[in-house]
Amino acid sequence: MLASRSAHVRAAQLHPQLAAHYAAVEQQIGHRFRLDVSMAEIVAQAAESAAPPVTDWNP
Repeated sequence: MLASRSAHVRAAQLHPQLAAHYAAVEQQIGHRFRLDVSMAEIVAQAAESAAPPVTDWNP
C-alpha cells in the first residue's frame, strides 16, 4: 500500500485528471488500485467531499 485512504482522497482532489487516469487504467486492466479500495471509489469520494484532513499518511 502506498498511503492511507484519506491521503489518496486528498491527492485525487489536488490532481483530479491524474486520479481519473488511474481509475481508467484500473478498469481497463481489471485490477483494483488497492485491495481494500478502488481508484474509482477514491475519485468518487474526492468529488463528493470538501478537502478532508489527512488522518494518517501511512496505510
